[in-house]
Amino acid sequence: MNVKYVILYKLKNRKNIEDIVNICRRLNIEVIYIPREDSEYVPENVQISRDIYEIVHGLEDNVSFIVLETYGDKYLTEIDLGENICVIVGAEDTGIPEIEINKLPRDRTHVVKIPMGVYGASYNVVTSLIMMLTECLIRTYDEGILD
Repeated sequence: MNVKYVILYKLKNRKNIEDIVNICRRLNIEVIYIPREDSEYVPENVQISRDIYEIVHGLEDNVSFIVLETYGDKYLTEIDLGENICVIVGAEDTGIPEIEINKLPRDRTHVVKIPMGVYGASYNVVTSLIMMLTECLIRTYDEGILD
C-alpha cells in the first residue's frame, strides 16, 4: 500500500480516533495526531504534533499529501496517488482550515472530496478514510504491485 502516514487534525470524537488508529496499525500506517487544545484523550503509540508545518518538514521530500475535505476541488479517482502518501483527515465539525492546508507544499498536495448524493453532506471521518484506503489498495493491485 502506498499510504505511509495518516494525520488526524483535531478530531473530536474519541471513538473515531480509536477506530482510525486501529485500522492504521493493522495496515502498518503511521498515525500522527494533532489534538484539539481542550482534548483529554491522546491515543497510545502515535506521534503527537501541534502543527502541520512541523509534520511536513519532518517527513521525506517525496511524500505527497491528500487532504480529505468537503470543499476539495477534485475527486479521489481524478488524481495520481504517487508512491508515498500522507492522508490528512480533519475534525468532524470544522474540518481542516484552508490556512493549515496552505502550509503543505502546493506541488505535492491534493485536496479531494468523496462524491455525495446530497449536496453539503459528508461521510463520517472513519468511513472517508476507509474509502480512501480502499481506492489505494485497488490501484495498487491494478498496477500489479501486490499479487
